[in-house]
Amino acid sequence: MRLRIIPRMMMVFSALHGFLFGIINDNGNNYTEKLLSQTFGGANTIRYVVMGSNISLTANNSANGNSAVFEINGISYINSGPVSVPGSEDDRYYIHFVPKGNNGAKITISGTNDWTSQEYSSICLPFTKNGPGSYFYVSSAEIDSVASSNVDFLLINNSDYTNQNTRELPQPINGNYYIYYAASSFAAQLDLFWTPKLNVKVLLEGGF
Repeated sequence: MRLRIIPRMMMVFSALHGFLFGIINDNGNNYTEKLLSQTFGGANTIRYVVMGSNISLTANNSANGNSAVFEINGISYINSGPVSVPGSEDDRYYIHFVPKGNNGAKITISGTNDWTSQEYSSICLPFTKNGPGSYFYVSSAEIDSVASSNVDFLLINNSDYTNQNTRELPQPINGNYYIYYAASSFAAQLDLFWTPKLNVKVLLEGGF
């Protein structure tokens, strides 16, 4: 598991119209954070960033020659058909698409949403998080249930739990639960619950 801080990037929050979550600044350019998969094209210029693995793209024939710019991590992908994208050291992929006028280009980026290469803060259960921000947490305790509301993203071991209340949790990864919480609303809330397990053997033997 790779745990590290990526110093060249920062989350940018805007005071206009409340917090604007999900804008990552890279080398002076703002990229909007998105979940996989994403489809784009046509006449819209986009700058997206996705955190994931096993990234691939599929572009229709109109994308060939009808894109002024189509780059992922600075590499040009102006061509049609399915293409595998090389891995990224920090599992972040910066997508920049500029069309040539109003065209029929259609590009789909696929892959696995994956935040496990980021730096995580260890938490104890039960756990509650409120309000805006972007945080990575890890818990070695078994999560019994999760409740979230008014959040932008909530992923647990790469599974989407955004604004859900459920007792159905994914399997641990190396004995851990990796949690990505991101919210722009002050009303956002995350609750993680855990039920302590009794040591039956100790109780039967009368120990403490």
